[in-house]
Amino acid sequence: MRPCTIEPVTSLEERASLFDAVLSPSFGPEELPPRDRFLAWTSGDDLEVLLATDAETGETLGCAVVALGQGTDVMALLAWLAVRPGERGSGTGGALLDAAIDAARAGGAHLLLAEVEDPRKHAASADHGNPWRRLGFYARHGLVILDVPYFQPAIAPGQERVRDMLLLAAVLRDGADSPTVLRPALVTFLEAYVPRLDGTDPEHDALLAAAAEVTAEPLADALERAGH
Repeated sequence: MRPCTIEPVTSLEERASLFDAVLSPSFGPEELPPRDRFLAWTSGDDLEVLLATDAETGETLGCAVVALGQGTDVMALLAWLAVRPGERGSGTGGALLDAAIDAARAGGAHLLLAEVEDPRKHAASADHGNPWRRLGFYARHGLVILDVPYFQPAIAPGQERVRDMLLLAAVLRDGADSPTVLRPALVTFLEAYVPRLDGTDPEHDALLAAAAEVTAEPLADALERAGH
């Protein structure tokens, strides 16, 4: 494991640097807003940007962005988590996820949501990684999978929704994944999050209907059942 230091960053220069060095090479064009929009979004108090650097050299290794207060105080969103090309498997991603969970918990969230590609629909690539390995990473960290037909809303004008996505969650409070807590919280989150970026339509309505009946399963169990 490569020793790293993780700290929140607020300066425009640092946020621009991590966008160029980490996020832009790691995500497809529909999964990331334009640079100026990202910088505007991350200047607010409701997003925390975490930067991982080498503990000895200070080299940038990766970053995570946590969105707080997205319609409901009990849910936060792991908007992005990535490490630089060549750093996957170094332990930096796990350290960033732990830091993101800590930030969400400190903000009062009971659940931290994560949007990930369904590996049955999205192929692996050298630039963007292997979706099956990504699911394995989140399974090792104890996340649950939510059984909803999820899509990532279009995050900038002119961009498309990213379909065939999975919605995961880190459970930060005991019982937060029980149906009586999870269902109303997820509906409230989706009612605020998706329309704010992408409007409403039958696809959004179907997502809300599924959220009202959602159940959570340990991701590790789901992967084992799928033979992975």
